[in-house]
Parts: sequence; C-alpha cells; structure tokens
Amino acid sequence: MNNIVFQVRKPEEMPAAKKRVNEVLGARLGYDPSDERVMGTWDTVKSSKTMTNMLIGIQLFLGIIGALTLLIGLATAGILGVIGLLAGYIPARRAAAIDPAATLPYE
Repeated sequence: MNNIVFQVRKPEEMPAAKKRVNEVLGARLGYDPSDERVMGTWDTVKSSKTMTNMLIGIQLFLGIIGALTLLIGLATAGILGVIGLLAGYIPARRAAAIDPAATLPYE
C-alpha cells in the first residue's frame, strides 16, 4: 500500500478523520494506532492554511514595495519639478531685469 487518500466535508473534521483512519488501519494491519511514526500523513488542510498565509505575506510585501515605489517616484517628480521651475525662472528673471537697448551694442 503506497497511498490512502480521503477527504472530509469540513476542514475542522480532519484531525478526527485522521485518527479514525489510523485506528481502522491499525486494527487491520496490526500496529499501534497511537504510534505516529508508523504512517506518515500529509494534511492538505494544514498545507492549505500555510499556503494561504504565505500568499497573504507575499501580497503584503509586494503591496508595500509598490506603495514605496510610488511614493519615491512622486517625491522625485516633485523635486525635479521644483528644480526645473527654478532653472527656468532664475535666468528669465535676470533677463527681464536687463534693458534690451543696452544689450544691442554687444551684438
């Protein structure tokens, strides 16, 4: 015997079902059902909960990374916008202060 697959109707019923399957097999095959080393089990309900928790963790991590990326991008755009305004405003202000007629002899 390699595998026994069984399914319960509700996830909360899994521990009792595993115990009952182990009792029935223990009686038929002649081993102590309380000895957990006799038969290894893979509890898909427990695995499902673990997988759900891992996926929630990954979603939270990616959400935080996305929010930080957006925040850094907006801050960078704001800083570059201010620098761009200053880079245009300061030379324009200086040029506006110069009398155009006074600059003609230099051309």
